[in-house]
Amino acid sequence: MDLSSLVFEDSSPWPSIEIAGKNQRYAAAILSNIGACNSEMSAISLYVYNSIITKNFFFDIAECFHRISIVEMHHLNIFGELSIMLGTDPRLWSYQNGRMCYWSPACNRYPTRIGALVTNALNGELETIKKYQAQAEWIDDCSIKAILNRIIADELCHVEIFRSILAELNQDSFIQSAELKSNDETFNDANQAGQPEAVNAIDDTKAIDNANTIDNLENADTADTVQAAKATVTADILRDEETTVTADTLKDTKNTVTANTFKAAENNGTVRPGGAGFNSSRST
Repeated sequence: MDLSSLVFEDSSPWPSIEIAGKNQRYAAAILSNIGACNSEMSAISLYVYNSIITKNFFFDIAECFHRISIVEMHHLNIFGELSIMLGTDPRLWSYQNGRMCYWSPACNRYPTRIGALVTNALNGELETIKKYQAQAEWIDDCSIKAILNRIIADELCHVEIFRSILAELNQDSFIQSAELKSNDETFNDANQAGQPEAVNAIDDTKAIDNANTIDNLENADTADTVQAAKATVTADILRDEETTVTADTLKDTKNTVTANTFKAAENNGTVRPGGAGFNSSRST
């Protein structure tokens, strides 16, 4: 793949980042472009992930995802500036059912086979374009409309890149149907079509990592159990020793007190040496 021939962002100039005035409805719409599931944050996080896991086997594809993620970061920053201007806090969140909900990486799907991975990204771009087009239609602010349309121009460049990648992977017939299917169906189609062995290695590595994680957790649990058992045994031993020492101490103390008592009585003449019983008072 010739990366120099790919266009990652539109060449048209950017409109000024400004608004006609504060508007709560517009703020909610722009905020959803930041922190909803269909948002720039979702695209950025997914493309960073895709770039990392494909780098060792498909360097050019990984580089495409990396460069596109940088463009999406620019979009995120622009939407953040618009949010502040419109009167809202540009956190990674959005209005949902009357309350604020934070963005989550669970918004994304993470297929690891190369055909499904690229198609998932393509579907995301197409959904984003539909969303921005719908916003540009109902938002009655010329400045925001111009910004949305400029961002759409970049997203269309990304659509073309992903389609080119799929074409090079000999997925032409796959593209026509995959764009209309869910990601789960796309993933199944990719499995049936067969993928390069190099990408299968990603799944194997993932399985090994999961197994190692489970082993580590089991070992940690076992260690904790052993440590807890040792602590319990130690406590029991200490308790037994303490009980034994206390009993012996009481016994020794009792014997000592008894011996001293008899000795004192003997010295006073109350007890006859070698005899038992007390002397009665002698008359004079």
